[in-house]
Amino acid sequence: MEFRPIGFVKSPVTDPVDENWGNVVSRIHLAEPWGRGLRGLEEFSHLVIVFHMHQAAHDPKTDLLRRPRGRADIPEVGIFSQRAKHRPNPVGITAV
Repeated sequence: MEFRPIGFVKSPVTDPVDENWGNVVSRIHLAEPWGRGLRGLEEFSHLVIVFHMHQAAHDPKTDLLRRPRGRADIPEVGIFSQRAKHRPNPVGITAV
């Protein structure tokens, strides 16, 4: 599978974090000529963004099971049972 980027996301976040993303304002910059494809977008309530997590560093020895948010009071669960930044496939999706 091959993906070709059509833009990039610019965010004030410099270190990856596991929570409080709802407070982060990011900007999406589309490369030419993709901007024309946004025509009519204002008629919709949400936009689904698919992105490549280029800083994700998955290590199967440590990342297949983990405690969400590193909290000792939460039992270990599998990587696919949570929203974690270090995934085997660095594809992310969000609705805005």
